[in-house]
Amino acid sequence: MEKKVFDYIIIGAGCAGLSLAYRMSKNKFFESKSILLIEPDEKNKNDRTWSYWSKEEKFYNEWAIKTWNELLFKSPKKETVLEIKPYKFRTIRGIDFYNSTLPQISSASQITQLKTKVAELNHGENFVTLSLENGETVHGAYVFDSRLDSNYNFEDSNFVWQHFKGWVVESEEDYFDDSKAMFMDFSIDQSKDTRFFYVLPYSKKRALIQIAIFSNEIVSSKDYDVLIKNYIDQDHPTLKYSILEEEYDKIPMTDFAFPISEGSGHMFIGSASGMVKASSGFAFKRMQDQSDDIIQFLISGKDPTRATQKIARKKYRILDGTFLNVILTNRLTGQEVFTKLLERNKAKNIFDFLSQKSSLIQEIKIMLSLPTLPFLKSFIKVLTK
Repeated sequence: MEKKVFDYIIIGAGCAGLSLAYRMSKNKFFESKSILLIEPDEKNKNDRTWSYWSKEEKFYNEWAIKTWNELLFKSPKKETVLEIKPYKFRTIRGIDFYNSTLPQISSASQITQLKTKVAELNHGENFVTLSLENGETVHGAYVFDSRLDSNYNFEDSNFVWQHFKGWVVESEEDYFDDSKAMFMDFSIDQSKDTRFFYVLPYSKKRALIQIAIFSNEIVSSKDYDVLIKNYIDQDHPTLKYSILEEEYDKIPMTDFAFPISEGSGHMFIGSASGMVKASSGFAFKRMQDQSDDIIQFLISGKDPTRATQKIARKKYRILDGTFLNVILTNRLTGQEVFTKLLERNKAKNIFDFLSQKSSLIQEIKIMLSLPTLPFLKSFIKVLTK
């Protein structure tokens, strides 16, 4: 690599980094710019899935393996069909996302890709300097950084891991109703945590069956296998299946105020900037919105960190923190909260709320559908911390 100074450097080729690089590769404004994408790993495996709800027609909707117009919610007492119109619910597999973004990025002459890690980042007068693990040094006029700092102190924040494991299974014959997806199945034993299954049928023969747990004690992959097998045996006893793929991961859910930047010419993106929604764990759509806004701010000559400020607003961080605090302090179980939310409100209104596009009337109705005293206590605690 001959060039050492770049207009833009993107650290990390995960969801946030590739989403931003892909947009830069497609927009004429960036044809005259020099862009470096740094990522040590090959992106050639189906290592994750992203699900999201959306009512907009976006280019990335075409990458979804499946789109559902109807969702199901199951509590210990009943199963409910959720009203989600005008939203649609979609799932994108990691490998499909990589195969859709990387060829376009690789074909863009203004983008250089480098397989290494950043060892050190330093701010200069005009450039941010990156010392790389391969021994090279590069400079960027602006750096977009998707690395999540492992040294963040979450002690003063409401924090819990959402960890999960799933199997993509294939049945021997048509089994699944692929017109509906099980959004949350809370009918399972909670074991003093917040636990639910979701079943995403990609076709009548293939589905992702996954369990998510909110706790700071991470369940081992083998123990997860037992939970998934027991669920299938109990809820789908006639399903004859083989396991095609497995997914095992964790994401942080917290109202921690993630730093937007480390200094001039630097901006955190993706999970490192708080794009994981603290009250739900959903992140894909928020990262897409952040990337769209970054592009528009750069083109208009405005500070791109405004993209994060627009999404990670304090009002919603307080509301998310209240939700987490209610569960973490055991004022209510996650099972109780989600059941009351989804059985007493239209899913469309919940999606508006979680998308941070709800009206004041919608927000009041949602708040009134929940037990007042537990949420009031947690709201006051979050507001005054």
